[in-house]
Amino acid sequence: MKRNLILVAEVALAIIPVTAVRCGLFCALLLVQSPLPSRAAERQILHNHIPAAATNTAAVRRSSRWERLDLTIGLPLRDREALTNLLRQIYDPASTNYHHYLTPEEFAQRFGPTEKDYQAVVSFAQSHGLIVTGRHPNRTLVSVRGSVAAIELAFHVTLREYQHPTESRTFRAPDVEPSLDLAVPVLAVSGLDNYVIPHPCFRPIPIEPVKPDVTGSGPGGYFLGFDFRRAYAPGTSLTGTGQAVGLFELDGYYHQDVAAYENLAGLPNVPVTTVLLDGFNGSPGGLNIEVALDIDMAISMAPGLSQVIVYEGTTPNDVLNRIATDRLAKQVSASWTYGINATTLQIFQQFAAQGQSFFNASGDSGAYGGAVSPPTDDPYITVVGGTDLTTTSGGGAWVSETTWPSSSGGIS
Repeated sequence: MKRNLILVAEVALAIIPVTAVRCGLFCALLLVQSPLPSRAAERQILHNHIPAAATNTAAVRRSSRWERLDLTIGLPLRDREALTNLLRQIYDPASTNYHHYLTPEEFAQRFGPTEKDYQAVVSFAQSHGLIVTGRHPNRTLVSVRGSVAAIELAFHVTLREYQHPTESRTFRAPDVEPSLDLAVPVLAVSGLDNYVIPHPCFRPIPIEPVKPDVTGSGPGGYFLGFDFRRAYAPGTSLTGTGQAVGLFELDGYYHQDVAAYENLAGLPNVPVTTVLLDGFNGSPGGLNIEVALDIDMAISMAPGLSQVIVYEGTTPNDVLNRIATDRLAKQVSASWTYGINATTLQIFQQFAAQGQSFFNASGDSGAYGGAVSPPTDDPYITVVGGTDLTTTSGGGAWVSETTWPSSSGGIS
């Protein structure tokens, strides 16, 4: 009986406000006398939510039950076989559907989960003390926030801290695969672990004398602005006029940095629009240099753009999905590596169905130096690696190019 009372108390503490905890265990027991939402008869188990490193080592400690986490619950697309066939046709020059891209509304209507199923997942989250922080028009994601205590009860897991095998930090992970008392199928839950922390792929300039093969027009011989157009797109009159480029970002940026680069490089002042997600306020953090670099390079290569749309958030799938459901940018760039799951792959498929080209930096580990940095081995995106470029002096024509050893491809 004592064990049952403790369990009831934990359920109550997970669903009541923190201010109510002060009334003690007696109040908690009174609250749970009211009927709770009925549980589905069948429990579904999700897979691939435990990092391999967590299965090979003992936990350091249990995660704080009062810490609040942001999660994204992903729902599977409908009629996946039809989607696969459609994607083949869209990219087959011999097909009558060649380059007949879908709008976000058409994609949601044909392949998105039903309104009924989507609302069932929303209700599941709310009934387990999770706050719904975002709903998505394609009905594939439900963004939620909740305490570790509430999350553990909702998904039947215990979150623990483990020593990271290659980094000097601990990471959070569930001790078992999550499961839900819900009849509606769920594809994946993002945010239960933080084994992979998103990081940008910029490389600092080494502190050393200028090398003889640094042939740009910028200070010290480094490449600047139009140097890239002269090297990679010589003689073309195309400047991206009337088009928008979308940027996937997980930090903010200083507007004055972009303006300073435009002035230094002789670039036009292209409008930059910022879309904030996940409650992020856009304040530049320690990785703001990546965001500014991405904006600068987009304008350098396409100075006629109508705008650069910078999507900033804290949860990769939320940011990616907003880019897909907006479909304001047909070209999208990301210079970050980040953890992915089955929900991410669905978003990449939506990009492909809607004619959005997604380019992602390959990361810094290389295929032969260990695990490939996600998402850089997905068939629905284009992965771009870093190179050492040599041009004629003063940022002239392309002469040669060598792949960075840590940016190379190979078997994944």
